[in-house]
Amino acid sequence: GAGGAGGAPLTGWLGTKIQCMHCASVRAIKNVPFVDVSLALPGASGFMPAASLRMESAAARDGSACHLEECIEAFTRPELISDLECTRCTVMQRISELDKNAEFLRQTVEHVATEEAAELERELATTQAERQRLERLPRDASDDAALTSLPMVRSRASKQYVFSRLPSILCFHLGRRYFNSRTGHMSKLRQHVVFPLTLGMAQFTAYGGACGGVVSLDPPAASSAEAPAAQPFRYTLSSVVVHHGSSDAGHYTMFRKLRECGESWVHVSDEHVQPASVEQVLSAQAYMLFYSAAASLPGVGASSGVIANS
Repeated sequence: GAGGAGGAPLTGWLGTKIQCMHCASVRAIKNVPFVDVSLALPGASGFMPAASLRMESAAARDGSACHLEECIEAFTRPELISDLECTRCTVMQRISELDKNAEFLRQTVEHVATEEAAELERELATTQAERQRLERLPRDASDDAALTSLPMVRSRASKQYVFSRLPSILCFHLGRRYFNSRTGHMSKLRQHVVFPLTLGMAQFTAYGGACGGVVSLDPPAASSAEAPAAQPFRYTLSSVVVHHGSSDAGHYTMFRKLRECGESWVHVSDEHVQPASVEQVLSAQAYMLFYSAAASLPGVGASSGVIANS
């Protein structure tokens, strides 16, 4: 099938979405290419599972299972940023100040002499002209000359990773190595990660709105109750890499699905190749997971990626 961004089947685009929590404005998404996605496991420091999926780190290190979707959700969950400059808040604050000044000038001009009134009217016209310029600014016009003299307003914001371009082959690396503060050395997380044969990625994209190579920041329209909702961005499991050993040494093997044989799997260890069952595949302690996109996946593999801002 077609490759991802730039034509490479493993390459996709990961976007950073920053949204002000005060005015809800969204900065233009900034994209960087990726060839694999490194996911933290619940036993690793810094992992923040959702409330409905929360588990104790100690239990996770002892082997409690977690789900691949839980790890992706933690990777894409918004984080809070404080004291971030917001162009939209700056513009809105300045417009509010101009409105108050204009109202004061209108009330004052009625009670002063003609010469002074003429000067106040010129000031009012200047005030209204500045307001009109600010109103015409794009929401993300951070480098406009009209803003250079204004003190920037700082607000709280959320920062979130979104998949703005999905590759034809999606690779996940599960971070099993972590620093053990009790021993002072690197250790290996051995818990089982439950991973599906079929993976839906729509909820982790930019609102799941990619169509024809365009990812929109607008949420998708609600589907009709009579018609089943479409399920784009579907992937099927194609390979599982397993690491045997400690955090410092070991051996890699792989489970690989044979395309020409339907749902048949094989286990590969060096030159040894043996048939494997689906149960063996799903019970493996995965180190890397490879998912292949359906041929009809919309927006996947397109060489151009346009971000449409709302």
